[in-house]
Amino acid sequence: MGLFSGRGDAPDARPRELVLTGEPLVANQELVAVDLVVRFSPKPRPTDTSIPATAWQPSWVADDERAIAAVVVTTLRLLADQRSALDLLTDRASVVEAVDAALLVAPVAPLFEARTVQVELAPHAAGAARDQRFRVVG
Repeated sequence: MGLFSGRGDAPDARPRELVLTGEPLVANQELVAVDLVVRFSPKPRPTDTSIPATAWQPSWVADDERAIAAVVVTTLRLLADQRSALDLLTDRASVVEAVDAALLVAPVAPLFEARTVQVELAPHAAGAARDQRFRVVG
């Protein structure tokens, strides 16, 4: 059962975020920790009147959350494998670009858009906390 299931038959169109905290990446045999937030928001209904309001119902699929997180983490690990730790630490834009590109093929619910809103990279500290979760926002 998904994290946000159990709301009956009503579609769940609440925005949510994937939050990764302290995700360890190995870049050139050095550990880098990534804190990342990806926001998933329902797309606004187009003003085109040929689309009836009843046909525009974004609905989040909670069962896909693990797959979405796996796509993001795998993308980060592949990027780290191709770059040095110094490159990762100084070029957040490339991390955002890679994650946003990967989200195009992730199983994001129809009528939702995904956007990386925060990325922090730092040398990994021993014993640092690590967390991965989805949260409803707004």
